[in-house]
Amino acid sequence: MQGFPVGAFASRAFVASMLYLGLGSTALAFVLQNVGLKYLPPALATILMSFESVFGMLFSLLIPVNGEREQLSSWGIAGCVLVFAAVLLAQRNASD
Repeated sequence: MQGFPVGAFASRAFVASMLYLGLGSTALAFVLQNVGLKYLPPALATILMSFESVFGMLFSLLIPVNGEREQLSSWGIAGCVLVFAAVLLAQRNASD
């Protein structure tokens, strides 16, 4: 098993990318999420938070990485449909 590559911290690009990942993508995203959720009705906020996996799959299909888009198998489509249906059913039952 390899240890943590401490020598990578000598690279400015590595340090900049770690700061961006930690501060920009994580801390700022959580702050914006919490501020946005403050102004939503609880039912809508729950639906949006429950669809995290569906949004992740959708954006992986829409946004190309290294010039290629994600390919979704039939099992992936079935899983997405099941998650989507489960979230809608859970919200429907919660609102009754």
